[in-house]
Amino acid sequence: MVSDIILEIDSVSKSFIITHNSSITDNHLLVLDSLDLIVECGKITALIGSNGAGKTTLFNIVSRLIDAEKGSITLYSESQEYNLFKYKPHQLASLGIGRLFQSSHIFEQMSIIDNLLIGYQYGSAEFPYANLYIPGKSREIDGRAKAKALEILKTIFGTDHYFWKQRNQVAGRLSYGQKRLLETARLMMGNYKLMLLDEPTAGISPPFRIEIGRLLEKMVHEMGVSVLLIEHNMHFVREHADICHFMHNGRDHVFGTPADVLGNEEVRRMYLGA
Repeated sequence: MVSDIILEIDSVSKSFIITHNSSITDNHLLVLDSLDLIVECGKITALIGSNGAGKTTLFNIVSRLIDAEKGSITLYSESQEYNLFKYKPHQLASLGIGRLFQSSHIFEQMSIIDNLLIGYQYGSAEFPYANLYIPGKSREIDGRAKAKALEILKTIFGTDHYFWKQRNQVAGRLSYGQKRLLETARLMMGNYKLMLLDEPTAGISPPFRIEIGRLLEKMVHEMGVSVLLIEHNMHFVREHADICHFMHNGRDHVFGTPADVLGNEEVRRMYLGA
């Protein structure tokens, strides 16, 4: 195991079958082509590239929502190595992997605080009826979850923040940017070591991009979390990412610091249109 690496993606390939109604044969669309990529511990790693470059497909493979055709993905955690292809999606949280999806997953009829509580990792979550036999233990766990949620709101956002002041109000009243910020903060309830964030700032206004950026910085620099994110806002990448990978045609085409990648002539021509 390499001590400064948390995730190693080795020669991963994935294709999809495209069916044409007017044709007898099907075409195979190669989305990931022997992709190699590493995520370093305690850093924010950004994936950039055009739509169809394979970024979300890669996230779905790491999350075990779809299978790769070849290659391997290894998670390094607490002096252990985990072959992620041996795990199911619901098992990844216990390995320390959390994910933010492109679309919002806020429960609008629940309060802000209850939306945070959903992210808490209960030790017996895979055995939902276990606590029926030990109600005292269940109350103890619920108390710890509530205390952690309140601590996040108070220490991370502060008592002047709308999350703290409106913590018992339904989340449906929040703006889209506030909901994305709440979703990102909810990941802090899970004690994750690696967070996969799929376009966390898409469709939100600059003030909330700033708040999400500050939150990610706290996660990484104060909590030791590693972040792999897909992002189309190049200012956000330049401001917050430590490492940047430009994906093109299913491969890691260029990587380095954000300044190096965004200043690369090929990247500027193929992606930035400069």
